[in-house]
Amino acid sequence: MKSNATLSLLFLLFFATPNLFSQKYELGKVTVEELSQKAYPQDSTAGAAILFKRGDVNVQLQPDYTLMVYYTVEMKIKIYKNKGFSYANFEKFYNAKSDELNFSDVATYNLVDGKVEKTSLKKDGMFTNNENKYVQSKKLSFPNVKEGSIIEYKYTLKSPRYFQLEDFYFQYDIPANYVIYKVSNPDKVYYNRKTYGFLDLQVTGGQSSLDSGGQSVYSIKNVPAMKEEGYVNNINNYRSKVGFELASIYYESGIKTFSTDWSKLIGNIAHDENFGEQLKMENYFKDDIKPIISGLTTRDEKIAAIFNYVKTRMRWNEYNGYFCDQSVKKAYQEKTGNVAEINLMLTAMLRHAEIDANPILLSTRSNGISFFPSMNAYNYVIVGVEDNDNMILLDATNKNAYVNVVPTRALNWTGRVVKKEGTFLEVNLMPKTISKDVVNVIASISNEGEVSGKIREQYYDYNGYVFRSQHADLTNEAHMERIEKKFKGIEIDEYDLSNKQDFDKPAIENYSFKSTNSIEIIGDKMYFSPMLFLALDENPFKQDERAYPIDFSYPYEDKYLITLTIPDGYAVESLPQSVSIPMSNDNGSLKYMIVNKEKQIQLSVVMDINHAVIAPDSYPELKGFFSEVIKKQTEKIVLKKI
Repeated sequence: MKSNATLSLLFLLFFATPNLFSQKYELGKVTVEELSQKAYPQDSTAGAAILFKRGDVNVQLQPDYTLMVYYTVEMKIKIYKNKGFSYANFEKFYNAKSDELNFSDVATYNLVDGKVEKTSLKKDGMFTNNENKYVQSKKLSFPNVKEGSIIEYKYTLKSPRYFQLEDFYFQYDIPANYVIYKVSNPDKVYYNRKTYGFLDLQVTGGQSSLDSGGQSVYSIKNVPAMKEEGYVNNINNYRSKVGFELASIYYESGIKTFSTDWSKLIGNIAHDENFGEQLKMENYFKDDIKPIISGLTTRDEKIAAIFNYVKTRMRWNEYNGYFCDQSVKKAYQEKTGNVAEINLMLTAMLRHAEIDANPILLSTRSNGISFFPSMNAYNYVIVGVEDNDNMILLDATNKNAYVNVVPTRALNWTGRVVKKEGTFLEVNLMPKTISKDVVNVIASISNEGEVSGKIREQYYDYNGYVFRSQHADLTNEAHMERIEKKFKGIEIDEYDLSNKQDFDKPAIENYSFKSTNSIEIIGDKMYFSPMLFLALDENPFKQDERAYPIDFSYPYEDKYLITLTIPDGYAVESLPQSVSIPMSNDNGSLKYMIVNKEKQIQLSVVMDINHAVIAPDSYPELKGFFSEVIKKQTEKIVLKKI
C-alpha cells in the first residue's frame, strides 16, 4: 500500500509557547465583518469553513495514583451556503460507563439590521442517544441557522481511558482557518505519538528531557478541504490527525512499559479469557453438530455444513469486537452474540471436526487501517482455514455471506491469524477472484422507436453477496419498482429472482422490459446507444489528482451481451467501431465488440477491474479509462429508412 502516514516516536515532554493561544481565537467574539463575509477567501466553493478549532488535552495524575484524561475542544464555524448546513448538527460519542461529557457555549450568531444577534441553544436542541450498552452520544442541533450564520460550541470530556488518547483531526471536508492542539502529561508519564495525513503541522516545544512532564503543541493555518471521492475504503485513513498511546510510566519501584509490538499484543489477546479460553470450550455444541457432520468425508463438506449451521442458528447483535461480552456457551444457548462470540464459536466447532481453523483479527473498513500495534488496532474477528498457500475466509455474522465471501466491512487490507500457541501470521484479506455481473439482453425495436424485450442478470461471488444483502428480501413488486427507479423511462414486468439462498450459484434476475425513451428519431433516421439505458453515463472520478488509493473492495467484471432486432424498413447506416482498451499494470481493460448480421445487432461489452486496490499513481490513467468507457458505451448506432 502507498500512504504518506508516518509514525513518530516523540515523547510528550515539551513546554508550550503561551501566546499561541491568542485572544483572537475565543468563543463569543463574533464580529459584523465575520458575519458579513459571503465566501471563504481561499475557497469560494466551500459551503462552510472552520474559523478556528482548539483542542486542549490534559493527562492528570489522581490522588489514588491513577490517570485521568481531560479533553476540552472549542469550534467556531461559518456557514456560507445551504450545503454547509450539515455542520449545524454535531454529534459526540463517548463511553457511557466511564466518561463524563458536557457541552457549553453553544450558540448561533446572525447579522440582523447590521448588528450581531446571538441565539443560545435550548434544552430541546440537545439529544442523548444510546448506541449500544457501551456507547452513548450527545447530539447538538443548532438553532436559527441560515446562510451567513456563525455557530460555535465547546465540550469537555473526562475519561479514565488514558492508554490511548482520542485522535485529534486537523482536516475536514471544509477548509479551516486555524487549528491548534495542545497535549499535556504529568511527570514520568510518557506517550508515543502517531501522525497521519499529508499536512505539514507546526510543532512547538523541545525534545531534550525524558524525565519531566511537559506539553506539545501542534498548529496549522489555512487548511484546505479534504475532497472526498468515490472508492475510498475510509477517508479517515488519510485525513491529517495526531494520536497518542501510553508508552511507559516511571514508578518508585521501577518503570512499567505499555508500548508493545505485534507479537506481544497478539499473544496477550490469544491467552485472554474472553478470547483464547473461549476456543477451548466444546461440550455445549458437541451433541448438536455430531449429526450435522456425520457421513461427511471431505474437509470442504464439513466446513460448509458447520458454517451454514452457525450462520443459520446464530443472530448477530451488531456489536463488533474481538473479545466476548458473554461466554460462547451462553451466546450459543441464546442464539445471539457479538462478532467474537459467533466466529470464535465457529472456530471451535471447526477444530472439533479436526479442521485447522484459527481466528483472524482485523480492523473493519469503518474503523480504519491498523498501522500500529495497539489494543484498539482491531475491532473484528473472522475465521481462517489454511488451504495450502491460500486461506479460506469465513464470517457467520451475515446470512448472505458464504465460504470465501465475507461481509465487505471485513475487507480491509490485512488481518492477523492467531495460532493456538499465541503466535500469528499476516494474511491478505482482499479478494483476488473476479466477481462477475453478467447481463443478457434480447430485445426488438419497433418502427415507433419503442424497445421491448427480456433481461437476464447474473450476480456472482461478491456481486451476489452485495445484491442479496441489499435486495434479497424484497417482494417482486418492490424489485420492479427498484429497477424502474434505477433506469428512468422503462416499464418492468414478469420479474423473477432465482437462487436467492443457493449461495453456490449466482443470484439471477429475469424480467421483461419496455422502453420509450432509448431511441431518438430525426427525420428518416433512428439514433441510439446499443447499450440502451444500461450504459455508464457519469465518470465516478472527478478530481484532477488523488493522493490515496482507489479501493473497489473486490475485483469485478461487468459483462453485457446484447442482441437487438431492428425494425422492418430500416437498415444500419453506421455502427460504433469495435475496440480493446487495456490499462497498464493489468489494472483493467475494456473489450467492445459489435457486429450487424442482417436484421440483428449483436454487442459484447466486457469491462474488467482486476485489482481490489489500485495505487494513486495510476489514478490519471484510471480516470481516463472510465472516460473512454463512457464515451464508448454511449456511442450511437444510426438506422436509416430504406
